[in-house]
Amino acid sequence: MTPSQGSPTPDLLPSEGQPTNPESIPQYDPLNKRRGPHAPVPTTPVTPVAPAPLEPFAVSAPDAAKLCGVGKTLWHELDSTARIPAPIKLGARCVWVVDELRAWLHAGAPPRDQWQARKKTINSADRNCAMRGGGSRLNRKAFQ
Repeated sequence: MTPSQGSPTPDLLPSEGQPTNPESIPQYDPLNKRRGPHAPVPTTPVTPVAPAPLEPFAVSAPDAAKLCGVGKTLWHELDSTARIPAPIKLGARCVWVVDELRAWLHAGAPPRDQWQARKKTINSADRNCAMRGGGSRLNRKAFQ
């Protein structure tokens, strides 16, 4: 038979392994973007994303020593001779503010009394700038 006589064309004939009735042909589901109810869902390995670790504002003596590149024993010796910034007491613990340690090292690690004087200069410059309506700024002379 020819296609004009009403018989199916060879490309529409069911081949081996294909369904013969139209109801069993899987339909395209635009929401799931897959064919049929039993089509395999492509899986991609999901790697759990760990939350970013919080950077501490203040650290204990061993961590402060590590941040500054010295050992715990030397850190305690520097603290007892007032050659590092003063710690902050939190209950029974003594902690050092990380930003202050960075600024202290950036300033050349001056002794505690000199550092306290520089901190007062910096804090008063920040207060004066805030009172004039400006944003916070550092007094660069305090670090020179």
